[in-house]
Amino acid sequence: MKIVDLKIGWRLLLKEPGYSTIIIFGLSLGVAACFLLLGLVRHQMSFDAHVPDNKKVFLLKEHWDSEGFYGWRGSSSYQSHRAIADSGLPVLSTAIGHETVDMRAGETVHQINVALVAGEFARVFSITGIKGDLNAVLVRPDALALTEQTAQKLFGHQDALGKTVLVMGKAYSVLAILPTPPVTSSIEYQALTGMQTRLLDDDRRENRMENWGSVGFSVYVKTVGQVTPEQIIKRVDSELEKSKLYREFILPMMQQSGKKKIITHQMLPLREQNLDPDLAAGMTQDSRVLSGLVIVALLILALAASNYVNLAQVRAIRRQREIALQKIMGATANRVTMQFLCESALVTLVAAVLGLGLAWLLLPLFSEFLGIDLAEIFSVASVVVSLFFALILGLIAGLVPAYSAYQVMPSVALSGRGDQESSTGQKVRRVLTVLQMSVALALSASALAVSWQSYFLSNQSVGFDPKPLISLSLPAGTTLEQFNAFHAALKQIPNVAHVGVSTTQARSLENADAIDRKGFPSIHMKYQKVTVEFFSTLGILPKAGRSFDASVDADDAKHSAVLNENGVKKLGFTSNDNAIGQFVQRGEQEFQIIGVVSNFRNTDRKKSDEAVIYFFNQAGSKFIVRTLGDTSKVQAAIEQLWGRHFPDALLRMQTVSAEIEKENRPGKNIAWLLTMASVLSLAIAAFGIYVLAAYSVQKRSKEIVLRKLYGADSLQILGFVGREFAWLMGISCVIALPLAYRFIQGYLADYVEHAPIGMWTLVAASAIGIVVAVLATLGNTLKAVRMSPLQILRA
Repeated sequence: MKIVDLKIGWRLLLKEPGYSTIIIFGLSLGVAACFLLLGLVRHQMSFDAHVPDNKKVFLLKEHWDSEGFYGWRGSSSYQSHRAIADSGLPVLSTAIGHETVDMRAGETVHQINVALVAGEFARVFSITGIKGDLNAVLVRPDALALTEQTAQKLFGHQDALGKTVLVMGKAYSVLAILPTPPVTSSIEYQALTGMQTRLLDDDRRENRMENWGSVGFSVYVKTVGQVTPEQIIKRVDSELEKSKLYREFILPMMQQSGKKKIITHQMLPLREQNLDPDLAAGMTQDSRVLSGLVIVALLILALAASNYVNLAQVRAIRRQREIALQKIMGATANRVTMQFLCESALVTLVAAVLGLGLAWLLLPLFSEFLGIDLAEIFSVASVVVSLFFALILGLIAGLVPAYSAYQVMPSVALSGRGDQESSTGQKVRRVLTVLQMSVALALSASALAVSWQSYFLSNQSVGFDPKPLISLSLPAGTTLEQFNAFHAALKQIPNVAHVGVSTTQARSLENADAIDRKGFPSIHMKYQKVTVEFFSTLGILPKAGRSFDASVDADDAKHSAVLNENGVKKLGFTSNDNAIGQFVQRGEQEFQIIGVVSNFRNTDRKKSDEAVIYFFNQAGSKFIVRTLGDTSKVQAAIEQLWGRHFPDALLRMQTVSAEIEKENRPGKNIAWLLTMASVLSLAIAAFGIYVLAAYSVQKRSKEIVLRKLYGADSLQILGFVGREFAWLMGISCVIALPLAYRFIQGYLADYVEHAPIGMWTLVAASAIGIVVAVLATLGNTLKAVRMSPLQILRA
């Protein structure tokens, strides 16, 4: 490769600006899409790579095989950590809990994620404090460590060490500054403290540290000697079997159900945590989705490259006389071939630079859309690697036109018979066009199906009308007196019809327990504690019996319970009416069923609606407010009220409609990505079809005018020209639609409810492909119809 070849290539690009713009723009789009999608995948796969000796660090996973609990969780109990730490095995163990608090520094309040850690946290993750004494933080109840980023957020450029912050009016001293965890860290925190912190009252601390059933800790283990995961699990299981939880809860459950094990543990390597299918919190943490994105990214780039090959091949055919003259003037075949390879490398490098620039401009929108900080995917290394692969791609893509140039015979080309393409070249370009359209059709059908499923789910009723509802949460540590005062004031706001309170979000239940009915096996099911107005706030009328009513139940409400319809079935009642008046037992307390309500739609649409029993409660942290009229005015009034009751806490408030929209966002995100990919692939396929149509009309111009001279009308000419593309579209459909159908069925299999998709997405994708093909060939087919026989034959 010589500099002069690059100069010649650059001059040729400037000489044909239309051709250059098309090929560079198409390639740059492919590079940008590929860089962003592969950057997302690389980001998700690089979690915890920064942790030294990460292959020796494991997360303790836990699974409860009982009704009311679903799947694996990445959390366990503090007692599990204690069992490992005291085992004598050559390991380091730490337990990490989390509290979200509102932290005041000066006049500003910020929401801060505080990690409550125990054990060898710093040694497990090889964390060294930047300033201060981390050990003092872990033993003092009024001490905190802040990350560098949090310290700057709270105190600006001032030195935060020794400063004081307030949480719910209590003062905490900043005694250490820690490095900010990378965005690819599974251990997220903005501040850190020990288990003796005042953020927990004594009752909560005792429950979390002494109760094997309190599974709110992430337990990490680092091996420092010869020990296997099985030995660690065996230690945890043996200590669990000595616990009160096992004797009074687990063992009776095993005896009743006949199961050999209720709680199962696994040791998950740290590097696998982010993409573990049991723990994935979103679609971008699903390895299947990421594999699909890799395929989509590479297909888009391959489509863009094949489009360039098509265009470059046609251009090489048109330049055969120029190539012949070069060879006559002394240029060897290898020299001409090298020139074409240099031109191709130059095109892809220019396109790569523009594509990377486009990706850089789109990255903030892409990150915000996915809700993931992807800033680190742009680095010197990633840019250099991208340019290197662009160069390799350019050399590979340039092989086809370079080979055409290599085969040019000067005598044939200069005699006017060299502007024809070989049959092999024609087949190659037709194959590329079929592959382009097949990919575009498969992506279009998949995008339509995913979008329709997302639309279907987002428009399904959740069990109540969310439009007039507002949700808000009280800060941790709220006393009963503060709750009562705020609750009473909230009900006095104009246009507030009802205020319902529960211990957890209405449709995201966290607690389950054994519910017993005489004569039936014990059933584990989810439960919710709610206030009297909970159901009336949601606008839910009983299906049978009645809901909680202060005027009727008075103090006896604490002995009453309400079931949802799935709860009726799970407890073995023959009908809703049959359940009314019956008694069930939870622990030592007996409850009478006073009503049955409809099921709520589960927040996770891949799971069935749950069976739930509702108990009366006088307080809670999750408020639902039913408004009359404009919800924004009520929200403004709540903001003013909040400042008077909780001046040191942030207001976490949104409409219930916004909550539901957030739940539906992951599915919509995948639909959007597939739609953008299908639009881009259709555009690239349209370019390829356009080039093929242009060359086909040019190559057959004499045959077309001869047909006209023999009496062929316009429709016959259209049919003659379009027949080739009809065959190509048919082959593309045969290839693409079965693949799309298989993907669609696999995607829908994860959901409990399916949109009525059937075959219409495949038909619609075919129709879209046909329209794109017709539009791409229309100009050239009309050109064929308007050809002048005299002008063509004279030429």
